[in-house]
Amino acid sequence: MQARKLARELSICLAERESWARVFDGHVASACFRFAAVKEKRVSYKIEIIRDQCIGDQQCCNVANKTFEMDADNIAIVCQCPGDTPEDVLEAAKTCPTDAIILKDDAGKQIWPEA
Repeated sequence: MQARKLARELSICLAERESWARVFDGHVASACFRFAAVKEKRVSYKIEIIRDQCIGDQQCCNVANKTFEMDADNIAIVCQCPGDTPEDVLEAAKTCPTDAIILKDDAGKQIWPEA
């Protein structure tokens, strides 16, 4: 009976890809999470800012403040520290009213603005 419960928990873990801490009948179900730790492809972007197009709107900074900041000329620049999610970076690029932020994937394909 307990083996069936553990197998059910394993399938739930695989489906939901839950966190690494879970208790099953008072015991940590660590075997469940070894199988559930499927590596998902991490999205990353190469970020380019076309300085001549940036009007200093600062919307990119509002959405992804760990990635973008304004320089002394009130032009957006990319910070050297990581922190924002790829989704936040994409959303920040989409908020730019002049499309001055160009995002490319690891293969060099332009993601935003859509080509």
